[in-house]
Amino acid sequence: IKSRFRNTYRFILYRCNNEECPAYPTYGAKGIKTEGSFKTFEGFLDWVLSQGIKGNEKLEIDRIDSTKGYYPENCRFITKEENILRGLNLSEEDVRFIRSNSFDWNLHRDNYNCSDITLNNIIEYKTFKGVV
Repeated sequence: IKSRFRNTYRFILYRCNNEECPAYPTYGAKGIKTEGSFKTFEGFLDWVLSQGIKGNEKLEIDRIDSTKGYYPENCRFITKEENILRGLNLSEEDVRFIRSNSFDWNLHRDNYNCSDITLNNIIEYKTFKGVV
């Protein structure tokens, strides 16, 4: 468990502190940083363990408020699909609507901040298979 979350922590530091990181413009350059007990790996790991995380779950760290940094009150673990939905600003209800007979490509596609490929993958159940 320690090595898995050491890698998670290193990646957090990398995108927040290293200007060479491709993700730096959306993290460190916007002032996103580790705060409070997350300033050390030990503090981060203590928080992870307090969440009941075992290390074998397929979960990703997520900042609840994406305009704020990494600290215990602003972080949680979510599934990859939940993380992607958040990034696309979609809810499970949106996914269900996109798959429904009511979805009209020409009328509704501009309502979603997704590419045509992403919308098509949702419709064909290539993504978000768990949303029914």
